[in-house]
Amino acid sequence: MTYKTIIIAPKEPIGTSMARDMFTVLCAIALAVPGWWFGSWVLETIGFIVFCVVILTRASQLLTQCRFTPDEARAKIAEWESGQ
Repeated sequence: MTYKTIIIAPKEPIGTSMARDMFTVLCAIALAVPGWWFGSWVLETIGFIVFCVVILTRASQLLTQCRFTPDEARAKIAEWESGQ
């Protein structure tokens, strides 16, 4: 049996989104700068790998948080409408 997938993208304040993205960029800088500062290729590489893992983890969380079956989507929309 196949299920239809409905993706709902709730609105969030632009400040929240920008803060999350800025934190990601600062983490990348914080991981790469010590390697560059000390001239260590290994530290830079580890920082890059950890940064890639963080990006992939955040992307997968976003995909799973906004994906619902039709029944779940109706329930979620009804929940939002009753809260307003």
